[in-house]
Amino acid sequence: MRYTPTFENFTNGDTFSVHRVNHLKKKKPVLFLDFSFDCEDADGNVYNVEKLMRKYIDLADYSGLKKIHYFNGDIYVGKNRLDKYSLVFIYQMKDKIENFALVRDYCMAKNIPFIPQGNYDNDNNKYQQLLALHNEGLKIPKTYTFSLESFDIDLISKEFSYPFILKSAYGSHGKNVDIIKSESELIQGIKKYNPTSVEMPKSDWKNKGEFLLIQEFIPNDCDYRVMFIENKHVFTVKRSRDKEDKKEFRNNIALGAKGVGVKLGVEAMNIAERAHKCMGFYTSGVDLIQNKETGEWSVLEVNSTPNFGFFGPEPVIKIFAANINALR
Repeated sequence: MRYTPTFENFTNGDTFSVHRVNHLKKKKPVLFLDFSFDCEDADGNVYNVEKLMRKYIDLADYSGLKKIHYFNGDIYVGKNRLDKYSLVFIYQMKDKIENFALVRDYCMAKNIPFIPQGNYDNDNNKYQQLLALHNEGLKIPKTYTFSLESFDIDLISKEFSYPFILKSAYGSHGKNVDIIKSESELIQGIKKYNPTSVEMPKSDWKNKGEFLLIQEFIPNDCDYRVMFIENKHVFTVKRSRDKEDKKEFRNNIALGAKGVGVKLGVEAMNIAERAHKCMGFYTSGVDLIQNKETGEWSVLEVNSTPNFGFFGPEPVIKIFAANINALR
């Protein structure tokens, strides 16, 4: 039987990502943009996030970010001007950054509280995350970031031991992540990000490519996804890959890893909470890993739009709704 966690009591926090909000204007609805999407829980059950939210959140409208438009100094969603709403909550802005910018700037000018739950600008860029986590004093894997223009194979040979991890600065679900065991594998791994290059000799890394990262490989049997809504811990999932699959090194559930609810100790939870808060995301999934040889904890990354439906979405949607409704 799969373990089902006990969800913690959730009370109103004191900050949102963009504006401080103590209460919302009465009789004004909340606007949720881009929440109509399907997700799947650990048992393969599909659910629609917007349909569940409609059951629990009072006085709310729902729309797509693509329906945002400008006219005569105001921003509208459909026929409604945005100042009709007491709060604007946006799920994701990927490929819709222009409309997101309209909403953000209008809300700030009109003093309308708004929350960008997902990534915008560079918040989901792993470069930005590494700097934020480092500045918070949190341990992260030793990392080298580069584009093909700045690649320095001599630095890598000096500072990193094989195997190590090569991955894109953008990505999720374990995609575009490779384990590198030799210099030839490194060159082959980088070539896939620059298909126009044939040989890519060490002396000529001139072709532009996307931003990449090399990170030390931390020996492990699992990692942990620690889930937060605003400033409250919701649950923790321990993710373990198939030990029989010697080629797989990732613990992503999207790649077949198994998940189980667990409780972490004080040290690990303190690290997760600090990582969540320093990124400023309203919801997040903090990925932690423990070195099985030294016992030391590291933060792998902070996901700004985690799947909260792993143990079934309804309890989490209730928590989310309680926080919004408590502001009224």
